[in-house]
Amino acid sequence: MPGSSVVSPRGASFLCEPGVARVRGLPDPWGATDLGAVLDAAARWQPGKVALAHGEQALTFGDLGRQAEALAGGLERLGIRPGSPTVVLMDNRPEWVVTFFALAMVGSPIIPLNPRFVPREMAYVLEHSGAGCLVASDRFGRTTLAERLAELAPAIEGQGRELRLDRFPHLHHVVRLGGERPLPWASDWARLLEGGRATARQGGPASVGLIQYTSGTTGFPKGVMLRQDQILRNAWCVGARLGLRPTDVMYSPMPFFHVGGAVLSILFTVQRGATLIVPDRFDPEHMLDTIEREACTVTAGVETMFRRLMDHPRYERFAGASLRAGWGAGPREIFDRLPGFVNIYGLSENSPNAAMAFFDEPLARRRDSCGWIQPGMELGIARAERFENEWLPLGERGEIRIRGWGVMQGYLNDADTTARTVSRDGWLHTGDFGAIDVDGAVHFLGRMKDTIRVGGEVVGAGEIEAVLARHPKVRSVYVVGIPDPFYGEVPIAWVVSADGADIERELMHLAQEQLAKFKVPRHVRLCLDADLPITESGKVQKYVLRDRFLAEAGERGRRP
Repeated sequence: MPGSSVVSPRGASFLCEPGVARVRGLPDPWGATDLGAVLDAAARWQPGKVALAHGEQALTFGDLGRQAEALAGGLERLGIRPGSPTVVLMDNRPEWVVTFFALAMVGSPIIPLNPRFVPREMAYVLEHSGAGCLVASDRFGRTTLAERLAELAPAIEGQGRELRLDRFPHLHHVVRLGGERPLPWASDWARLLEGGRATARQGGPASVGLIQYTSGTTGFPKGVMLRQDQILRNAWCVGARLGLRPTDVMYSPMPFFHVGGAVLSILFTVQRGATLIVPDRFDPEHMLDTIEREACTVTAGVETMFRRLMDHPRYERFAGASLRAGWGAGPREIFDRLPGFVNIYGLSENSPNAAMAFFDEPLARRRDSCGWIQPGMELGIARAERFENEWLPLGERGEIRIRGWGVMQGYLNDADTTARTVSRDGWLHTGDFGAIDVDGAVHFLGRMKDTIRVGGEVVGAGEIEAVLARHPKVRSVYVVGIPDPFYGEVPIAWVVSADGADIERELMHLAQEQLAKFKVPRHVRLCLDADLPITESGKVQKYVLRDRFLAEAGERGRRP
C-alpha cells in the first residue's frame, strides 16, 4: 500500500495512503503462542498471586494452571478430541475459566452459551455447532441441568457415562458441575480433575480456540471461528493500549460468554499477570463497593452499564477513586466522567478489537474517535454499495473494512455467509459505517444494517439518534423503522429522558429543525431504562422495540 508513515500522538505508527481513507498498522514483534503456553508462563512467574476472584472464591495463577492441566487430562480420558467443539453453559465463575484453558489444551474449541437463552436458542447452537460435549452447571436458578436438557430433548436415554439425546446426535458427553446425586449420563466436573494431566497438548496457536456465536439481536446467531493465536494477540494489543501491568486489578462485569469477557477480560489479565475480579452479573452497588474495597485500577463495560453506574447516588464521590483506565464503547459524555477510559471499535469477527486510543492520551483523543488501527491490521473506508473495495477520501462516510491477523477463520458451518462477509483477498466487510480523519483516527458512525429505507432514500438510524441526543434531557435514544403503506418504511424513536421529563414535542421540533423531512421520526415514544430489551452483552434489541410499537399500534386500532 503506497503512503507515508504517520505517528499518533502516543507513538503508534501506521501507514496512511495520502488522501484516501485506508490505514495499515506497522508490524509488531508478536510471536505466535497458545492459551496453554500463556497460562504456563503466568503460573511459573507468580504462582501465589491471585489470578481470579469471584465472591468468596479465589484462584492463584498456580491454582489455575494446575486445575486446567488436570481438567485437560480428564477431558482427554473422557474422549474429547481435538477439533470437536465443546459447549460451555455456566454463569461467570472460576470453573468457567479453568474449563476455557483446559479445552484449549486438548484442542477443543469452546462455544460459550448464554445461560439465559431460552430452549429454542440453546437447541439451535447445539444442533448447528455439532458439539460433541456439553460442560454445564447443575443449577440455573430453580432449574436443574436435567430439567434444562429435558426442555431441549424430552427423551434422555443412556447407560453408564454414555449419553444419547436423539435430537443432538453429535453430543456424546455431558460434564456436570455440582449436584448432590450422580447422574448416569453425566460426568462430574470435579472428578475429572482427579486422574492427572493430559498425555500431550493438542491445541496450538493455529487451532480454533473460540467459536463465538453472535448475540442474535436479529434472528439466529452465527458461529465466529477464532484461532487461539488471534484472540491472544488481540488481548495483548488491547493491554498495551491500556498500559496493563501485573500490579493492576481489573473489575469486569462482562459475561464470559461474550467476547469482551472471554478475550478482553480473562486473556487480557492472565497474559499480563494482573488480577481479575468478576461478579455474578452487573450490579452498580456491587461494582462501586468492590472497586473501592479492592482498589481496582481497570474496568470495562458497555454503555448501559456505565449509565446505570453514573446514575447511582454514590457515583460522584466514587469517581475520584482508584480507577486509572478502562475500555468501553458509547457516547462522549460517558468518557467525560470515566478516568482513562478509551472508546474502542471492534466486532467478534475481528477477534474482536480493531482500533483504540491509548489510555493516557488527551480526553478528546480517547473520547471523540475510536483511536488508531492495531499493529499488523489494515482498515479502510469503502463505498458501501459495492462489494469490491472502492476506497473513499478521508473524512467521508462508508463501510469499515478490515484485513489482517484478526479476521475470523469464517462462520462455522456457513460457507455462503462467510463468502459474503470476507472477500477472497481477505477483507472483512463489517457492516458498520465509519470514517477516517486526517490524523488517521477511526470513527464509528453506526451499523449499516441499522438503516431505514424511506421512499427510496436510505436513512441511517444513527444519524437521527445523534440529532435527538443533542437535547440536554435525552439520556439515550434508539431509532427503528416501521412499515408504512406509502413510504415503505418510516422512522420512530424510543427515548429515555432525564428524570422522566416529557420532551416529546421538543424532540419533534428539534428533528424538524435539523433533519430533512423524510428523516424526521413519525413518533417519539418515551420510556424508562427498565423498559429497554437488552441482551446479556449489553445491546438494545431494536427489533423488539419495533415489534412492541406495532403491537401497541394494533391495540389502538389504527395504522401506525
